Amino acid sequence: MCQREERGQSRIRCGFALECGGCGGCDGLRHIEGSQSGELTDLLARLRAERAARACVAVVFPIRRGTVEAAQRLVEEGPPFDVERLGLERHHVFVSEREVVFFFEGESATAAVEALSRSPRVLNAAVRWRGILGGRPRLAEERFGWTRTS
Repeated sequence: MCQREERGQSRIRCGFALECGGCGGCDGLRHIEGSQSGELTDLLARLRAERAARACVAVVFPIRRGTVEAAQRLVEEGPPFDVERLGLERHHVFVSEREVVFFFEGESATAAVEALSRSPRVLNAAVRWRGILGGRPRLAEERFGWTRTS
């Protein structure tokens, strides 16, 4: 994964979770500010102001040292929502030693993530992540994509 240090914060510029098949038009990484419960909502409001709909969205959650196996177990249980009902084309979750990346692709990926951030079912499931999460979530947007044409 490519990274650049900027004022003591790691900013992802390209990586394993950001290539979604060429939806393009994304503008990098944003850090979410505010309380953890409202961070994603604040970020999504800024996204809506920049662009009405995005085809690709990746939400990056840092995890605490030694929690990767617990994170993998939770991810393997599957999402606490119906992926098809959200209108997504793809949904992936990537787990590394330091973070979990929730990747959404579809015509209205931003709207899907926004709906999930308000879903009581998702918020109830998020309680199980409390001991795993190690910091504020960040939104990573696609910087490069490639799709085979034939």
